[in-house]
Amino acid sequence: MSKTLILAEKPSQARDYARGLGSFQRRDGYLENGRYIITWAIGHLVELKEPHEYDARLKKWLAADLPILPEQFRYRVTESGAKQFKVIKQLLQHQDFSRVVIGSDAGREGELIARLILGLARNRKPMFRFWSSKALSPEVVRDGMAKLRPASDFDRLYRSALCRQQADWLIGINATRAYTLRAGGELHSLGRVQTPVLALIVARHHEIDQFRPEDYWTLCATFAAAKGTYLGQWIGDEEVESKENKEGARIPSQARAEELARIVEEAGSGTVAELRKQKKQDLPPLLFSLTTLQIEANRKFSFAADKTLRLAQSLYEEKKALSYPRTESQHLGEEQAREVQGILDRLEQMQAVPFSRQCCNVNPRNRRIFNDAKLTDHHALMPTGRIDGSLSADEKKIFDLVARRFVAAFYPAHEYEATRIITIASGQRFRSNGRVRLKAGWKEVYETAGNKDEKDQSLPAVAEGENVQLTETSVDKKQTRPPSPYTDASILKDMENARKFVTEERLKQVLKETAGLGTPATRAEILKTLERREYIKRQGKVLVPLEKGIALIAAVKGERIADPAYTALWEQQLDEIARGGGVTGEVFLERVKQYTRAIVEKAASAQIQLACTSRKLSGEVVGSCPECGREVVDRPKSYSCSGYPECKFALWKNSLARLGKKQITLNQAKNLLAGKEIPLKGLKSKNGDKFEAKGKLVKDERFGWQVEFVS
Repeated sequence: MSKTLILAEKPSQARDYARGLGSFQRRDGYLENGRYIITWAIGHLVELKEPHEYDARLKKWLAADLPILPEQFRYRVTESGAKQFKVIKQLLQHQDFSRVVIGSDAGREGELIARLILGLARNRKPMFRFWSSKALSPEVVRDGMAKLRPASDFDRLYRSALCRQQADWLIGINATRAYTLRAGGELHSLGRVQTPVLALIVARHHEIDQFRPEDYWTLCATFAAAKGTYLGQWIGDEEVESKENKEGARIPSQARAEELARIVEEAGSGTVAELRKQKKQDLPPLLFSLTTLQIEANRKFSFAADKTLRLAQSLYEEKKALSYPRTESQHLGEEQAREVQGILDRLEQMQAVPFSRQCCNVNPRNRRIFNDAKLTDHHALMPTGRIDGSLSADEKKIFDLVARRFVAAFYPAHEYEATRIITIASGQRFRSNGRVRLKAGWKEVYETAGNKDEKDQSLPAVAEGENVQLTETSVDKKQTRPPSPYTDASILKDMENARKFVTEERLKQVLKETAGLGTPATRAEILKTLERREYIKRQGKVLVPLEKGIALIAAVKGERIADPAYTALWEQQLDEIARGGGVTGEVFLERVKQYTRAIVEKAASAQIQLACTSRKLSGEVVGSCPECGREVVDRPKSYSCSGYPECKFALWKNSLARLGKKQITLNQAKNLLAGKEIPLKGLKSKNGDKFEAKGKLVKDERFGWQVEFVS
C-alpha cells in the first residue's frame, strides 16, 4: 500500500502529527510508519535569489542598474536548509506516495513555506491541505486528516503569499541600493516594516527634543467628617468641569491656585455632594502571546525583545517547559480544556508556582481563554507541566512569567469596592477616590512572588449632604512632562497596535486584523536589524535613534515606505488576492513596481546629508570595494566595506603579521584597492630569513581577499 507524505513546517509540528497518527520510527530527517512518512521544513528552506544571481553585473551597486525588476523571480535553497531539503526531495523522488499533505501552519506564510519547497523539489504527486488553527492534539490531527482539502483550494492564499514576498524584495532591494548609493556607499537598508518602525522611534525622539515644559499648579484640601478625615483634589467649579485626571485639575498660575485656596479656606467647611460606591472586578489577564511576553519581560527585567525570544525558544526546544513561543494568539483551542487540567495538575506537583489548584476553574465555555475563532496559526504560550534539565536564572524568570500568567487565567476575578466622594466647598469641587479589596482572586498568584500592584485606599464613612470641616489646603507646583522615550516594551506595543498611527478608518481596521507592523516572530529581529545598521542604540532600556537613523528618516519624509498606512494598504490588497476579489496579484505587483521606480527616482534627487554621517561612523574612505563597488573605509582592525554586513569584504590590517609586517598602512591599502602592486619590505620567512616582495590584492576562493606576493 502506498503511503501519504506529510510536510510539516518544523520538527515539533511533525512530532504533533506523529502523536495523532500512531507509532513512528525516527529516520534521518523524517518519521515513518506503515501508512505515513512525516518530514519537515525548518522554517524558510527556500528563499528568493539575490540580484547578482540573476546577473553577475549586479554584484556591484550602481545607480544606472536601478530599479532591478526581474521578469521572473528565481528561488534557491538556503545554505542552512540544504540538508533537510535534500531529504524532502529524495523522499519525493524515491518513495511511492499516493498523495502529499501540506501540514504547515494554517496561514499565509505557512502556505508559502510548503509550496516553495514542493515546487523547487518538483513534486508531481496530488497535493492536499491539512488546515486547522487549533492546537495539534491527537484528536485534532485525526479529525483534520479525515477532512483534507485539495491544495488547489488554497492557491489564492499561496498567490497572496508570493506577492507579499516578492513585493518586499522589490522595495527592500531597490530602496536600500538607491539610498545607500545616495549616502556615498555606506549601507542604508530600508524595508516596508523596519523603516516605519525607525520612523516611530525618530518621531518620538524629535517630540522629546522639541518639548518645552510648562508649569501648572494643583490644589488639595483635607476634610474632617464625623468618622474620619480624607483628602480631596480640586477638579473645578460647578459651571466649568475641568478635565479630571489622577492628580486633579491643572491650574495655569500660582496666583489663581492661591486664590482658590483662599476661597475655600474662608468658607471653612464643605458638603458631601455625591457619594458613589460600586463593586468592581478585574478579570484575569489573557494568556501570553510572544509580543505580550516580550513587553512584560522588558518592563520587569529590562530584557531586550530578542533576548526574551531566545530564552522562550530554549525553554521550548531544549527544556520542553513551554509551548511553541512564536505565536500572536492569546487564546487556546476549545478542545484544550482537558490538556489544561493535566498541566495544572503537573504544575501543582512540581511546585513551580505556588497556587491553589482548587481555585482554578477550567471551563471549556470560557471564551476569554478557549476560543477557536480567535486562534491564529498557534495557540497562546503556556507551560507544558514538565522541565527537562535545569534552568538558568534568566530562563527561570521567563518560565515564571508564563507559568504565573497561565495559572492566574483560571483563577476567579479580583473583586474590590470603589468609592468616589465629591465634596463642594464655596462652589469648588473636590474629588476623593477610595478602593477596598473584597477578594484577592487571581492577584493572589502574583502576591506569592511578593508583587502587590495596588494598596487599599480607605475613605471614612460619610453620607450625602453631610457637612465636613476644611482643616487644610495645599498648593503644589508641577510641570508637564514629555512623552517617554521608546523601550522594547513600548515600541513592541506600538508595533502591535500600529493602527493608532493611521488616520483612515478602513486601513485602521486592516492593521487591527493583521496585528500591526511585523509579526511576533519578526519584531525582535527588526529591532536588532535597526541596531546592526547603526540606526538606533540602547541606553539601558531606552531605544535612542542615532544620527544615521535620523538622517535616513529625514530623507524619506513623506514617503509611503516610512508610513504604517502603506503596510495596511498592502495587507488590504493581499487579502483581496487571497479571497479572490478586488485587486489581482498581477495588478498588485505592477503597483509595487511603479512605487519602486518612484522611490529610486526620489532617492536620486533627495536632498540628504547621509554621506557625511558615514564618515563619523566609519572612518576615512580608502577606496572602492572590489566586491560591490561601495566605499571601503578605515576601521580599527581592517579596511572594510561600508556595506557590511550585506558585503563581507575586509582587508585585515594584521594579515601579514605572520611574516613580520605588523600593519598594512593606509596608503598601501589605497594602492591595493586601486589595483596597484605595492613593495613589501622587512618580511621574514618561516626560517627567519628576511626578504622583500611585491604584493597585490587578489581573491582566494577559500580565504577571501588577501595580499598575494608577485614574483
